[in-house]
Amino acid sequence: MDIQKLDYFLTAADTGNFTQAADQCRIAQTTMSKYIAQLESEFNCKLFYRTNKGCELTDQGQIFYEKALVMKKDYANLVAALKQDHSRDLNLGLDGSHFYVSLFTDFQTAYRDVNLKAAFGSEKELVSDLVHQRLHAIVMPDNISEKVRSYPEIRSIDILKALDYLVFPPNTVRHFGSIEKAIENLPLITKSVDEEYYEYCRTNLHKKYGTTFHEVRVARSQDVQTMMLALSQGFAILPLSEVDADSDFECFPLGEEFVEMLQLFYSTKYMNDPLRKLIEFINQHGIVTC
Repeated sequence: MDIQKLDYFLTAADTGNFTQAADQCRIAQTTMSKYIAQLESEFNCKLFYRTNKGCELTDQGQIFYEKALVMKKDYANLVAALKQDHSRDLNLGLDGSHFYVSLFTDFQTAYRDVNLKAAFGSEKELVSDLVHQRLHAIVMPDNISEKVRSYPEIRSIDILKALDYLVFPPNTVRHFGSIEKAIENLPLITKSVDEEYYEYCRTNLHKKYGTTFHEVRVARSQDVQTMMLALSQGFAILPLSEVDADSDFECFPLGEEFVEMLQLFYSTKYMNDPLRKLIEFINQHGIVTC
């Protein structure tokens, strides 16, 4: 049963006149009559007596009226409850990195009324969920695909700056004899799907080491990237805080040319109070460096 038809029925019962009820509901009188007839057909009973003066409830119509009032109240309470619950939700998309965890832990401590929900996925998945308003915001490096920046409703703010390192599987540099040889013989393992980021890495590695990589392998998540490194399938460019402290990965600082800026991307079309609180919290605390 359509809740709107229920409203039409209640209005007709209260006014005792289909024409007046139709005017109040801003629909045609013929539409009002059609909806009442549909209700009578659905419940296989006559709800109104039609009279010269208008309409009157039948005995079954009176029973239906009393139940309809309860149903309408219950429906209104349900809608209010759902709105109240969801109004506290902050659906945040994360790529599985670990070095920003403390930021959101501190935010959750400061705003215990916010229901922070984390969703993990690849860059492509998270961007799609943000654009289609399944997520309020996503946390991604600033080398995120330019495609998402082309949406006028998408905004971003800096939240964390991390110095990047060259990360090789254990004993890789010794095996190849030098960092340069390792770079030019191994693919770059990255979570990014942005060709401009690949070119950025190629250019800056060439400036620093006089050589660069020739192949890219995309990892769906941080865990997959770490697994690919452990399996010696290539090298990565990562903040040191993303490298497993218990691993034997070889790490070499890259300097100021490789600074990864982490940003919060959000849609102005999907703004709510918890998201405003998060943005305010980030602005108050400034950019964290690690």
